[in-house]
Amino acid sequence: MNIELLNPATLHTLAKGKEHNDGGGLYLVIKDTGAASWKFKFTFAGKAEKMGIGSTSVRSIHEARDLAASYRRLVRDGKDPRAQARPDGVAVKTSPLFKAFAQAICDTACAGLKNQKAKDKWQMNVDVYFKPIHGKHMHELGVQDMLDVLLPIWTRIPVAAGEARGRLQRIVQASMSLGHRPLNEANIASLTVLEPLLPQARKKGQIRGSHPSLPFRLVPQFWVELRKHNTMASKTLQMVILTAVRHNEGTQMQFTQVGEHAEHGGAQWTIPGKVMKNNLQADIPLTATAIKLLDEMRELNAERGGDKEKLVFPGEGEPGEYGKEQSENTLLKLIQKTLGYNGITKPRASTHGFRSSFRSWGQDETTHERETLEFCLHHLEGGKAEQAYKNGTMWRKRVAALNDWEAYVTSLERAGTATPEKKSHLSLVA
Repeated sequence: MNIELLNPATLHTLAKGKEHNDGGGLYLVIKDTGAASWKFKFTFAGKAEKMGIGSTSVRSIHEARDLAASYRRLVRDGKDPRAQARPDGVAVKTSPLFKAFAQAICDTACAGLKNQKAKDKWQMNVDVYFKPIHGKHMHELGVQDMLDVLLPIWTRIPVAAGEARGRLQRIVQASMSLGHRPLNEANIASLTVLEPLLPQARKKGQIRGSHPSLPFRLVPQFWVELRKHNTMASKTLQMVILTAVRHNEGTQMQFTQVGEHAEHGGAQWTIPGKVMKNNLQADIPLTATAIKLLDEMRELNAERGGDKEKLVFPGEGEPGEYGKEQSENTLLKLIQKTLGYNGITKPRASTHGFRSSFRSWGQDETTHERETLEFCLHHLEGGKAEQAYKNGTMWRKRVAALNDWEAYVTSLERAGTATPEKKSHLSLVA
């Protein structure tokens, strides 16, 4: 058996992107980036195996050769070198492949998520972004593996890359907790470890957020254009704008959730806690235009043979049962493609962004208290929020704020700017 084939003095001249054989199962692996590490290949129980034994920055060629020699003796004696103690005394056992382990963590994480889009992002990270390390065992992963995943996307899609790093950190931490990696080592996916090795992140505010908002002064004109489209998506978005709720809260609205405020009267939409982001039940005042919109949808539902258990704003096809709501992309397509608010000829807008438009309008154009505006958006959580929702004064203040918001949003339409809507059955497409 030929061993010690590499010249220690010329290692720095070896080609990148290749594995260089030192003999006896020891290989020097040099990435395209120049990062180099040692790998030991062997056959155990009739199956070809391999294991990483350290970076060249922490293990010299002489140390790597000594370790490889000890591993060859273990294999000769019928022992798996991966199940033995490392020189530093930390036990390294055979660990699961990254792909299988990451999928298990993904499934666990998604079980606690309500939003399908968030679940899809987790799965896409595992299937696509993390693909370069699918075939590695959890105990073999190093900092360079994290960089191999993140560098291709770090500056191209910074928000998604940041989320991917966070998910990597969770996966690595889970492997440490389960004994697949030493608990006394730093998490190789943590920002503390990786930040010095990643390109400088753009300053806060330079990265476009996921919810671009329309300047509130343009909302009345947007409303005029929106009302010209007699579609299900348009009706849904109208309700979302008038009530300043999140898109999923609007698309899951049910007729049975609407009633009269027990103490002060007036139409009230009660959103169950399981739909709300903060898991707290919310009561939403409905303005005159919102009530009229609800009546139109109730009439349509009756015409189509629906019943009171159906969604107010069903998706395509027959009215869906609870939870079969329109997707956020349906409303986003209406805003950015149909109405053209995509940042090219008109400012870029999004469904969620109208909450910011409401907040900016309330702050700059009205005397409504900050707390009132925040409660309209349901930003506060915990006992304080629950108590405030039951407070009659807060209810009246929120009614006043949303009535003023409706008056502002519909101001151009009431002035005669809008083109009258045609009386026809709703289309179920944007």
